Amino acid sequence: MKKVVLFGGSFDPIHYGHLKMIQSAIKQTKADEGWFILADQAPLKDNKQAPYETRLSFIQKMIKPFKKLKVTTIEKDMPKPNYTFDTIKQLQRLYPGITFVLLIGTDQAVQFNQWKDEQELLQLVEVVVYPRTLDPIDDVFTKLSGETFEVSSTQIRQGLSQETHPAILNEIIIHGVYGEEMLREFLHESRVQHSIEVAKLMAEFARHYHLDTQFYYGLGLIHDLMKQKEKDHELESLLSEEDKKNPPYTWHAIACHHYLSRVYKIKNRTFTNAIYHHVSGQSTSVAGMLLYIADKCERTRKYDTEGFIELTKRDLVKGFKAVKKEAKLYRDNKGANE
Repeated sequence: MKKVVLFGGSFDPIHYGHLKMIQSAIKQTKADEGWFILADQAPLKDNKQAPYETRLSFIQKMIKPFKKLKVTTIEKDMPKPNYTFDTIKQLQRLYPGITFVLLIGTDQAVQFNQWKDEQELLQLVEVVVYPRTLDPIDDVFTKLSGETFEVSSTQIRQGLSQETHPAILNEIIIHGVYGEEMLREFLHESRVQHSIEVAKLMAEFARHYHLDTQFYYGLGLIHDLMKQKEKDHELESLLSEEDKKNPPYTWHAIACHHYLSRVYKIKNRTFTNAIYHHVSGQSTSVAGMLLYIADKCERTRKYDTEGFIELTKRDLVKGFKAVKKEAKLYRDNKGANE
C-alpha cells in the first residue's frame, strides 16, 4: 500500500526547514511521497496571513525539483473552522488505498493537547515528530531524528532570515508580500508610515498608467529600507569608497540597492535602479521617475503635493521635472540657511 507523509500548516512562507522536515520524514518512515497541506487559516494562529494563492505559489516554487513532493489544497474549501482531524478523515475517504502519516514539529507537539479531537487523531493516523527544537517529545508520538534549526517563517517575514527559495525571496520583495512586517523591524514607525504612503501613491500611479500595480506598490514599500541605518551610521559594510563619493543623503538609497541585490538576489534592474536613484532623481525610467515623485509627493508630506500628483498623471515627464526643480530649490534654500 502506498504511504504518504502529510505536513500541514500555513507555510507563510515555506522555508528550507520545512523542506528538510518532510524529506527527512519520507526517508525515515519509508514513505513514497510527501504532501504539504496548505491551511486556509491555521486554527492556533491569529496573525494576518499572505493570500492563499500566494502561499500556494511559494510551495510550488519550493517543491518543483522534487518528484516525491506535492501540495494539496483540500483545506481551502472545507467548512470553517477546519481542523487536522477533519482533514485526515476527508483524505482517508478520498484515498482509501493510501496509508497516511502525519508529520508535526516539536513546536506543534507541545501544543498538541490544544488540538481538536487529539486523542481520536492519534487513533486515526500515526503522528511523527521532527525535533525542530529541543523541547521534549511525548511518548505517544513516533520520534524522528534530525538536526534542529533556527529558521522560522516569522524571521523571513521580518527580513531577519533569507532561508527560502530565491524565487520566493524575489516575490516577497518585488510584490511587497510581507513588506509592512519587514519595515517594522528596520524602521521607526514614522518612516514605516511614509513608506506605506509612497507605496499607495505608486499603486495609484500604476493604475493610472496601466502598469503592474503589485510591482509598483512593492517598489514604493521597500525603497527606504536602509534609511534608519543611514541615520544610525550603520551603512559602512554595504557602501564602497566609490559609493561614498555621492552626497551622504543618498547613501541609504544606494545601500538599499546593494542589500536587495546581494542579500535577496533581486535581478530586476528596473526595480533596483529605481531605488538606487530615488533620492538623486537620476533615473529616467518610468519606475525611477514615479518613485522619485511618489517619495517627494506622498500625501502625508507637510506641504501641498496634489498639484504635482495631478501633473504627473497628465504628463509623467513634466511632473518629474517639476518635482525635481522644486526639490533643488528646497535643497538650495536649506543650504543657504545653514
